[in-house]
Amino acid sequence: MISHSQQLLVRRSKNKVVDEKEDKTLAAIRQVESILEKIFGERLSKIEASDKKRIAIAELLENDNNFKAKDPNLALIQFIRDTWKSTNNFLLFLRSLRAKKTQMQIFESELSASLLRELKRTEAEFGDERDFNALIDLYIRVITFAEKDYVIGYLKTPPHPIELQNAINKIKNIKIANRVREIIDSLTNEEIDYLMKYHAEVNSWNDREAITEDIQFFTAKISSFLYGRGEKYRGLFTDFKDKKLEQIIKSNPAYLQLTRYNLMILYLRRKIRDKIATYTTGDWTQFEEVYNNLKKIADKFISLFGNADIPSELFNEKKEFREYPERWLQDIDKKLAEISSVQYRKTNVIFPFIREMEKIFSSRIDELKNRLKPEIVLLKDALKPLVNLEKDSATNVFRAVAQYNKKLKKKIGNLKREFDVLANSCTDAMIEYMEAKSEIIDNIFMREVGVRWKNLNIYAKNESQHSDFVEKVIGDSPENLVMDISKMFKVLFSLEKAYRAGMKISDNLNMIFQFFTRNDTLKQVRRLSISLSSAEEVYANLEKFISQKLNFLNDLGQSKERRKQDGRTTTTR
Repeated sequence: MISHSQQLLVRRSKNKVVDEKEDKTLAAIRQVESILEKIFGERLSKIEASDKKRIAIAELLENDNNFKAKDPNLALIQFIRDTWKSTNNFLLFLRSLRAKKTQMQIFESELSASLLRELKRTEAEFGDERDFNALIDLYIRVITFAEKDYVIGYLKTPPHPIELQNAINKIKNIKIANRVREIIDSLTNEEIDYLMKYHAEVNSWNDREAITEDIQFFTAKISSFLYGRGEKYRGLFTDFKDKKLEQIIKSNPAYLQLTRYNLMILYLRRKIRDKIATYTTGDWTQFEEVYNNLKKIADKFISLFGNADIPSELFNEKKEFREYPERWLQDIDKKLAEISSVQYRKTNVIFPFIREMEKIFSSRIDELKNRLKPEIVLLKDALKPLVNLEKDSATNVFRAVAQYNKKLKKKIGNLKREFDVLANSCTDAMIEYMEAKSEIIDNIFMREVGVRWKNLNIYAKNESQHSDFVEKVIGDSPENLVMDISKMFKVLFSLEKAYRAGMKISDNLNMIFQFFTRNDTLKQVRRLSISLSSAEEVYANLEKFISQKLNFLNDLGQSKERRKQDGRTTTTR
């Protein structure tokens, strides 16, 4: 016989096993509940938001003009087109672009960098914008006004001469620069005017008694004539680029003697006299160096200093004194004293220089007067390389725009294709998820749970009807049933039916619980979660693509949505 206490222990043990089993069942059901809540709540909502963005971006991608909203290159292209429309002339077009370089820099785009490099290339060839414009202005006048007198008047009217001179000096191609300069000089006779002015000034120095200035005065004067100084003097070498005159003057002995007079004395003293003087120390090496290289020294005096007298005297000394350094030294000291005198400078350096400059300037004036005046068409032809460069630059600008448009079209096409691939992957993943949902939730779950749920509803209504009847009959006075046998049995029968309905409810509920705790059910729930994970992954890839490559369209879409919302708000007020 089992004692009462033993029976109690067995009952408690059974209750504990039942409670533990119920806890495990509830835990399994809560696990399924948690997974399904995340699937149909948080996770699916996030995908729905991404899908709205996908649809919005797809609509924006249909219109290529949407790229203009944020692409600085396209904004720059429109800027270039507007500039062209306002000029409709490639010369004026490029000048307008140069004037707007600061605005072009603001775009900070691939295309603006290319165009700024093109404009810089032009400036590298023909100087900065201001100088280049002076030449283009001249070209426009040449092709607009064919009359020679008008063009010559323009060339001579200040500030055009200085502006054109500066512009021509900036031209990188020396051949083109010299050609333009030569034709302008021929048309204006400006070099002749300056040569006549300089010739008159040289002629005024002929009075020997009036000459009080020394070498440095004449050196400064000839430097002004040849290399220019301020507005009064224009350089025959530097401004007019007279190469023939330069060759004549620079090889003239009188010019060399005057301009290198001090150097000649220095050379005679340090390279000859001081070397010879070293013989006093007993070392004749430097004297022999002079003695043995006398021909080279003589050639240098002629070619570098324009003096043939000193070499002649040196040769005579060699012939007369041979290797007698003391006599050499005496003669050279005498020569140094002689050529350093004021009288020598006037007679042997300054006056020969004046006479030679008169002859050279006079001869060059005659030559220039006798040359034929060029036709205006030659000036046009000489300026043509500049115009061609502008034309090439304009062509390069339009080519760069066309290339970028082509590149952009390809880029947009690639973006659309890449977007379509990702978007289609999202659609495919959602179709797979919906198929899994339909199979698992709509078919398996509804087949298993739906029937039980339907039975639960029927039995719950049945139990409710009987329970309501019992409550209505008994009311607040259950003791009255004893007095009415008929009512009592009706209540008992209703209670029995309510009890049986409750048992059916419990049975169906247990079956539902058992379904959600089965391994195959949990497996199907995990399958549905995995299917949604695949969709989440491809949508994440799409989000990343939009963020990296189409973010400006995303911003554009948000702006449009805000405008719609603002519009709705306004109309409802």
